[in-house]
Amino acid sequence: AENVLKETHGRIVLSFAQSKQFLATYFTLFPELIDMHAAIELRVARDRCLRNLFGYVRRFEQAITDSYIRDAISWIPASTVACITHHAVIETQAYIESTKRDWNILSNKHDSYMCEVPADEAPVAAAHMTAALTPTLVGWDGLPFQMGSEASVGYNWGKATAENPNGLKEIGT
Repeated sequence: AENVLKETHGRIVLSFAQSKQFLATYFTLFPELIDMHAAIELRVARDRCLRNLFGYVRRFEQAITDSYIRDAISWIPASTVACITHHAVIETQAYIESTKRDWNILSNKHDSYMCEVPADEAPVAAAHMTAALTPTLVGWDGLPFQMGSEASVGYNWGKATAENPNGLKEIGT
């Protein structure tokens, strides 16, 4: 309840009972998360470190609290997503240089990046960038998987709306 209140800046207020029901439903839908959370907590207590899906290490040196464990549990997916994006940017820059494309990387965020490209090359850029954001990784359960990704095209950084018709619109790749 506190986390939802904080993350929504007070717009969503859940009672204790609603929070319990939400978590129970969540763990019913994804029962493997209970085991994963317990394994992460054990690993942090025992080894004081975790690895994300790229093998990068994070050390946990503070006293272990509920808040610190929640941070540890979220670190693997959050850092993996950030690494996917950084690797995609590096791969795209190498592609730009090797193919002498007139593209410029404009933004690199946690889970997305943006390129400026000639309008007629937008479909090629979108396909390349989407592919770069979907590497095959090996999950917590040892199974390979790919995260989904989509691409948007437009003439400015805003989302396309009635007031901004030239903004970003999602396209298929």
